[in-house]
Amino acid sequence: MENVLIKALSAGPGDSEDALRDRLIQAKVDVDADALAAALQRLVDSGRLMRPRPRPTIENPNPSRGLALVTFPSGYSHSEQDPFDSVDALAADVHITVKRRWDSFVSDPQLEQWLAEDNVQG
Repeated sequence: MENVLIKALSAGPGDSEDALRDRLIQAKVDVDADALAAALQRLVDSGRLMRPRPRPTIENPNPSRGLALVTFPSGYSHSEQDPFDSVDALAADVHITVKRRWDSFVSDPQLEQWLAEDNVQG
């Protein structure tokens, strides 16, 4: 699912979730709302996707957040067209493990223990 989203987001920057969902429907990609939300969160957790918050205006005081693929520095192995790979998946798993425990850990052994408890394989 993440690779489908990367491909769809590469076609146009700054989409909202609604615009992305419409683009997927037009491409005849059947996407469950829960699966879409989970895949977007894994892309965020792995650092592949950002959800920038636009500035409120008088006309639109509560703008919806956009979706933007992260541009990596030159020389890095990823580009917007790269697939979501095992490194991305591991990064997402590590991020969610730490996030479940209030965003901090004391030592590497503690993190390793948490990863083992969450069955995260590296």
